Amino acid sequence: MRHLLILCFSFVGLISFAQEHTVTSFSPTTATASVTVTIYGTNFQGNPAVSSVLFGGVPASSFTVLNQTTIIAIVSGGGATGSVSVVKGSSMVSRAGFTYFPPVPSASWPFSYLSKPSCSNPNTMPPNAGSCTKWPVKNNGDWKEGDTWNNGTVPTNMDIVCIPAGVKVIVKNPVYDPTSVCPVTNTAATPRLFIFVCGTIDFDASGKLHLGCQSAIQIWPGGTVLSSNGNSELIQIGTKVVWRDNNQNLPGPYYLNDGCQNSGCVGQGVLSVQFNSLKLVQSQPYKIDIEWSTSYEQQSARFAIERSNDQQSWETIGMVPARGNSQVIQHYTFTDNRPRTGINFYRVREINQSEQSLISDIARATIESKDEISLYPNPVKDQASIYCQGGFQNGTVIKVFNQNGAFVQQFRTGNADVFKWDIRDYKPGLYLLQIQDMNTMQVKTIKMVRQ
Repeated sequence: MRHLLILCFSFVGLISFAQEHTVTSFSPTTATASVTVTIYGTNFQGNPAVSSVLFGGVPASSFTVLNQTTIIAIVSGGGATGSVSVVKGSSMVSRAGFTYFPPVPSASWPFSYLSKPSCSNPNTMPPNAGSCTKWPVKNNGDWKEGDTWNNGTVPTNMDIVCIPAGVKVIVKNPVYDPTSVCPVTNTAATPRLFIFVCGTIDFDASGKLHLGCQSAIQIWPGGTVLSSNGNSELIQIGTKVVWRDNNQNLPGPYYLNDGCQNSGCVGQGVLSVQFNSLKLVQSQPYKIDIEWSTSYEQQSARFAIERSNDQQSWETIGMVPARGNSQVIQHYTFTDNRPRTGINFYRVREINQSEQSLISDIARATIESKDEISLYPNPVKDQASIYCQGGFQNGTVIKVFNQNGAFVQQFRTGNADVFKWDIRDYKPGLYLLQIQDMNTMQVKTIKMVRQ
């Protein structure tokens, strides 16, 4: 009988039950195709393995289970708004609140390494030149005359032309040659130009401005295109006449283009946004806050936050809804929770309700540390913060020792990427922090200086 009981208890000891997994949160909550989303929860590892991650019911293009509490997944094209779901075996758990945006249209601004000239940013306009390659050096000058422009030459192919506030350029007679087909290799005779107007372009009765395919004219608030009340003056971009004199004056904000010839932006219309500022704040060792503001919005739908390490290839890392219509300064922010080690370039793309887009200036930030766990600030005065790049597991142990090795204090973290505690009772000097990884049981030691 005694042997039978032992056998029964031994058998019971072999029985194990798989714990149900959960999804507690995810970030970012809005995304488009190819954006990486971090999913937090419990019991992601073990048998059965995670077989699928879905965004609004659409499978992720790929995913990786980092540990018991963290999955990173890439949103696939053709996604949908709804819940984020994780499937293990026959069990699927979900968390509502995911919003999918369609991919951002292609840019009509080919100079991704340059900031767009803006009247609100004097560093981008003459006399500072900024991104401008061509600008008038006298008022009321004729567009076709070289002495109207810097360097004594008229604007030519791929020039960025800036008309500063208080300056007028007059278009007399036809300027450049019209084209009858797009796409085409633009030349000096029919150049592709990017024109930014804070001042005035004034057309006389016979003025015509023929620009190459995929050119663009952006008229900022305060800028204008003036007509002479005739019917022969026109602006032609590529094969399309985008403005005639009998359309009357064009005060800013307004833009003109030829639809970008299938590259993602369409037609002409009222300018939907004027960016006012863009700055980056490194609030934590592995986080970058992108903060921007606008001074004007009309039918603005959303903002796409884009990141690059070379200013040539850009990826969308998140979306923020826009205010829609505003003539006062609006402030926005987005946090990049997974910036790359090294230099990170950021810009913001505004997308209006017609799916047209405009791009902000470019800002940069550098992530120097490669450590997964770091202390900040250090030295510390009142409150210490330990940051874990992948997030602490619930119950992670943090022990504090003084410089002599004597035990001072012990904590257990929750499921978060930051753990904070008050050290005002600590004596000034050097302390050692030991953080024990709950998966590997390895211990990491960090030095902390109490001021």
